[in-house]
Amino acid sequence: MYVLAEAKTGYSYRLMFHCKQSTKSINGQPYDVCMQLLKAENRCKNHHLGVDNYYTSVALCEDIYQQGVYVTGTVRANRVGLPVDIKQKVKQKGHFVCWRKGPLLAVNFLDRNCVRLMSTFCTAKTETKGDGDNARSVPSVVSHYNSVMGGVDTADQLVQEYAAEVRTRKCWKKVVFHLLDRMVENAYLLYKLLENYLVTSSLS
Repeated sequence: MYVLAEAKTGYSYRLMFHCKQSTKSINGQPYDVCMQLLKAENRCKNHHLGVDNYYTSVALCEDIYQQGVYVTGTVRANRVGLPVDIKQKVKQKGHFVCWRKGPLLAVNFLDRNCVRLMSTFCTAKTETKGDGDNARSVPSVVSHYNSVMGGVDTADQLVQEYAAEVRTRKCWKKVVFHLLDRMVENAYLLYKLLENYLVTSSLS
C-alpha cells in the first residue's frame, strides 16, 4: 500500500494499493505511484513532497516541479541522470559535493554513512550542528529532508497502535478493516486539531 500523508501530523490524505501493472512505464513504477498519489488538485499550490530513495529520481523532481510542487528526498546512486561526482562516495567525513541543474540540487554528503539527496526547494548553503569541538557544517538540505519526512511513519504508528486485527484468508476483509483504521486515525487527528484551535481561540 502506498500512502500520501501530511508530514507533521501523519494525516493520511490518499491511499493506493499495489496492483499488477498492465503496461510498462517509461519512468518506472515509483514515478507513476507519485504521480497518481499527487493528483491534479494537489499541484500548483507550492506543496512540498518528501520521498525516500525508492521514489526519488531526476525525472520525478523535474516533472513535479514544472507542475508547482517541490520535492526533497534521498536518492540511490544508480539513478539515471546523476553525475559521476554524486554517484561516487565522498572519501572524507564531513565533506560534501553539490550539483545543480536548474532548480534541481543534488548533494552527496558523508557523515556516518554516505547520504545522497535531491531537492528542488533547497539551496547549497550549510548550517552548523553541535557546539564547541563537536560543531560541524551540514548541508541544509539534510535538515530540511528530516523535517518533511516521517508523515507516513507517524500514520503507520498510529494505526498499528490500535489496529483491528482480522485473521482471515480473504484479502478484501483485511483491506476493509485497514481502511476503517485509517478513517479512525484521520478522525482523531482532525479532532485534536480542532480541539487545539478552540483552546487557542478561547485563550486569545
